[in-house]
Amino acid sequence: FFHDGEVGGPGCDTREWSFEVIKIAGFLLSHGAQLVYTADDAFNPSVDPDHPGLVFPLPGPGMFAAMMRTLMYPAGSESVACAGKGGNKGGEMMMERARQMLIAQGHDGDPSTICMVGDRFDT
Repeated sequence: FFHDGEVGGPGCDTREWSFEVIKIAGFLLSHGAQLVYTADDAFNPSVDPDHPGLVFPLPGPGMFAAMMRTLMYPAGSESVACAGKGGNKGGEMMMERARQMLIAQGHDGDPSTICMVGDRFDT
């Protein structure tokens, strides 16, 4: 099983995850599907123009990944890949790809001369 796109199909509002979506994900993950997610961020900061100056935490990919990992029992962590910076596959899927792109542009690719800048202090 591979899903690349909206959960629930075209036109489905993915902010409204139903029990049905979670139930299907649980079945697939507990029967060997792989979980690949982008980052361990538990939340993402969000602002609301109706409330200037306030920042509201919205669930991030890490929160959903934690829920999905719980659904995977007894499959285990070998079926999980976090592809973002700091993730268990981030070096391979993100950082090495970026290094190869630099090499293609003429950089020598020496990791000691490359700086990665992120958007958050906690990831």
